[in-house]
Parts: sequence; structure tokens; C-alpha cells
Amino acid sequence: MRRPILVIAVLLLAAALVLPQTALALEGWKPYDAKAFARAQKDGRTIFVAVHTEW
Repeated sequence: MRRPILVIAVLLLAAALVLPQTALALEGWKPYDAKAFARAQKDGRTIFVAVHTEW
């Protein structure tokens, strides 16, 4: 009976630790720059490309 509660508690704790870092990472959105993209690839950094259009 306690095991599902423990699993849920661990998941909530993990989400609380990860979400603030994700939110901070998204604050620095910049337009696409091929040189910056290549530099990030070379450095092994995480790359997130968001594509948006209004049709």
C-alpha cells in the first residue's frame, strides 16, 4: 500500500527539481544562428529548436 505513495512522492520531487531548471533554460530564447548551433554541437551542449508558424 505504501509503495505507490512512495513512487508518487519521488516523481513529484523529481519534477520539482527539474522544472525550475527547464524554465530558466527557456528564458534565453534566441533566433536561429548556424554558428551558435555548430558551437553548441561541438561543445556537447543540449540544443532545443522550436519551430512556430501561424497558418
